[in-house]
Amino acid sequence: MNREFSKGIKLYLSAHARVLSTFGGHYDLAAYLMMVLTLFIPLSMVVKKIWHKILFTLVSLAGFWLMILTVSRTSFIAYIFSITAVFAILAFKKNWLWAFSRWFVVITISIFIMLSFGELSDRFEHIIKLNNLKTFATTPLKKEMPKGEGIAYLEVVSPKSDTPPTSQKPSQKPSDVYNEQPYYVNEGTTAVAIPRVYSQAALQYDLSTSIRLDYTWPKAIEGFSKNPLLGSGFSTLTKANVEDFTEAESTDNDFLRALGETGLLGFLTFYGTLAFLIYLAIANISKIHDIFFATIVASIAAATLGLLINAIYIDVFEASKVAYVFWIMAAILVATIKLASSPKPKTT
Repeated sequence: MNREFSKGIKLYLSAHARVLSTFGGHYDLAAYLMMVLTLFIPLSMVVKKIWHKILFTLVSLAGFWLMILTVSRTSFIAYIFSITAVFAILAFKKNWLWAFSRWFVVITISIFIMLSFGELSDRFEHIIKLNNLKTFATTPLKKEMPKGEGIAYLEVVSPKSDTPPTSQKPSQKPSDVYNEQPYYVNEGTTAVAIPRVYSQAALQYDLSTSIRLDYTWPKAIEGFSKNPLLGSGFSTLTKANVEDFTEAESTDNDFLRALGETGLLGFLTFYGTLAFLIYLAIANISKIHDIFFATIVASIAAATLGLLINAIYIDVFEASKVAYVFWIMAAILVATIKLASSPKPKTT
């Protein structure tokens, strides 16, 4: 991605294209924004100066709108979970009424914007049938027969030959549309026709989900089965041979990728570190009396949880710019706990 952007060629986005960043694709941008929003939204509610509140609020609104335009379902779900987590943690510092009221406002506005603008809600329809919710919300409570003089002309404009809609599949398919073309592969000097294979996951969900279910996730499991303790090595899961050059390695599940590439030892080492960061934040937040620093610690811990949710569907920790920012935030978390929870020196 960076190699393409470095060419200096203008990128024109179509009306339905996903907004992406110069440091990666739309998934990386959405994960990056999820971390920023998890930090900035709570900070906008605890800072005291009005211009600080305005700054954090404006950046949060712009960032959330940009995240909607990336059309990333995983990052939106991670955002919902991380915002919920940070306000749940802050409830112990402030009170449950303060935390719940602000959480409810943020979540309500977020879901309303998601349903009203952009194409993110259309992406959710493939998984949870969100169109039923839209239909329910826009259906009148009382059903009445349509009125007016135009109703009497329906039989005139509707010919008798019209076939009403039906849920039954047609028994006969048009020969000019459904033509089963064979797929040809080269075997030696001849081309051999083999029947086409269709993905059931692609028919049921979408193309990106079918790629994960049919190819990348099984490849990661295969790499783990070769060496459960140490894995098959970095960037080896989609290679036919280990020495082959790979421009872009992708599993689209960081947990499976860690198991496949580094085995059980690498998996426990990496995710054990992330689990320790979350534990460190929760165990020490009660010692931090300043609400500003407590919010920073809670937000970074919640953002870590959000990235773990993101890791179910994308290789988020391999995205370099996301990784840079995350480990900087992890260092800020540790430093904040050390400095803000330390007792003040006594003056003589």
